[in-house]
Amino acid sequence: MRVLEAGIAAHLASGATTLATCWRIERGDGVVLGFTDHDEALSFGGTAYAPAHGLDGSEAPSKLGAQVDTAEVVGVLHSDAIAEEDILLGRFDGAEVETWRVNWRDVSQRWLVRRATIGEIVREDGVFRAELRSGQAALNVPRGRVYQALCDAELGDARWI
Repeated sequence: MRVLEAGIAAHLASGATTLATCWRIERGDGVVLGFTDHDEALSFGGTAYAPAHGLDGSEAPSKLGAQVDTAEVVGVLHSDAIAEEDILLGRFDGAEVETWRVNWRDVSQRWLVRRATIGEIVREDGVFRAELRSGQAALNVPRGRVYQALCDAELGDARWI
């Protein structure tokens, strides 16, 4: 069970919430982008979160065991920060994404909902859909070699020297 800080817990318990979702994207080349579904810019943790009209995140159900949790973010390619050319060049492939829930009246009241990496990105008619993969996705990547009865190695070949 997740334990929230006292400030955000009290805000949620009050019944009248002013919450926004923020996404912090850090690409492999070090570029950091921030977006929010709120109608005004927010800033915390050294990142400015620009209003991203037309950006929407899906529900991310939690799963038991080693299953990979996935969610997605759907948006319109209208921001200069996310250009179709950058998607085509793979600049967002494997980017780290933090999803935050934030009290937009007091951004010190926030919690990190999830950390994920961008998987598959689908583009069509000026809209993109980015798959967000949980940390368990790294466990599904094959590592090393597979040994079996019909091995492709030859005794003394260059791989074993």
